[in-house]
Amino acid sequence: MYLCTLLSHLSGQQCRRHNRTTNRAFTLVELLVVIAIIGVLIALLLPAVQAAREAARRMQCSNQLKQFSLALHNYHDIYQAFPSANSLVSIMNGTTEQRWGGYSPLFTLMPFYEQGTTYSEGTTNVSFAGIDPTGGDFWGKTIPILGCPSDTHFYDTDGRATYVYSVGDWADRNEDDADKAPPNKRGIFARSPKTDPKNGKWNTFANMSDGTSNTVVFSERATSNGKQNHIRGAFRLGKSGDPNGVPNANNGGENVFPNKCYNGKNGVKYGGTLGSTIGGGQDNIYVDQHFGTRWADGRAPATFSTLLPPNSPSCWGSGGVDYIARSMNAASAYHNGGVNVGTGDGSVRFISDSINWSTGTMSDSVHCVSSGQSPFGVWGALGSINGGESASP
Repeated sequence: MYLCTLLSHLSGQQCRRHNRTTNRAFTLVELLVVIAIIGVLIALLLPAVQAAREAARRMQCSNQLKQFSLALHNYHDIYQAFPSANSLVSIMNGTTEQRWGGYSPLFTLMPFYEQGTTYSEGTTNVSFAGIDPTGGDFWGKTIPILGCPSDTHFYDTDGRATYVYSVGDWADRNEDDADKAPPNKRGIFARSPKTDPKNGKWNTFANMSDGTSNTVVFSERATSNGKQNHIRGAFRLGKSGDPNGVPNANNGGENVFPNKCYNGKNGVKYGGTLGSTIGGGQDNIYVDQHFGTRWADGRAPATFSTLLPPNSPSCWGSGGVDYIARSMNAASAYHNGGVNVGTGDGSVRFISDSINWSTGTMSDSVHCVSSGQSPFGVWGALGSINGGESASP
């Protein structure tokens, strides 16, 4: 405006004002460019958001495991021993005694991780206490603290649990009958004789001579939707005549075959035929939600061992789906690259899938360990309570 006035004085011509209003909109090309930029930004941010959410879920899972490990300390302070692997609940229903001896340590420890009301009801109510915890309004309830937030199948059905207890570097069996399998002396939770669970001899901190920080006590176990052929949430059940890595339940069971079980995978799945009953194929897999269900049950599905590394296959002895069958259950989780474990000192560690494990030097047939150092590398040593090795991941 001022420039125009100055030029008009110098030239003697009148300054003309040009008032022109232009209404300009986005072109289609510009709009597409903006959309593309927004799409790229979302693509860049989404993995970071997902990673942050998974980190938060893993932290919550770790905190829950820590509560179980600390509950174990409080239990030991009062009873001067650890709970058994198959605790007894006995209750009088009128003149009839109801007693069942297969409850898990996570059930026994409930009063020590703020679930005392649930434990009291499960040990005093004649409607369901002292009987097989098969479901119903009580045994089928969902208890949030027993589920890892990263486990997408925890809420598939009621009564699930994604945490399990250690039976050491051992192919565990729910009984210690001498004619079926030697007793498990490697894990922190001892199994009592089948005839009378009250008469068992339980372990104490004094038995953990390898060191509390060097002994795993609890871990995660990924659950399955019941139809998922995935080694993290399902287990392989051997057919009759095929031990599938674990000896038959009725043959004495001196040796196990971890390599045979470990090599029976095809990527993240089991090799062979997927089925729900015995006889579905040469390498039949049973996937009927036994990993994760029956939260109060302390038998085979509620355990993990350190014969096999985290997130590897799990194998059971041949025959029907019988909880007295011997098993090699791997720790597993839906985290990337490993699992959380609680140790005897009350701390929680993340164990990588690649932790040292003796698959390269181990023979196909391995005698079940009853004493001495573990033959299964660092991971095996972390499972034993008194193997004479001090191993850290």
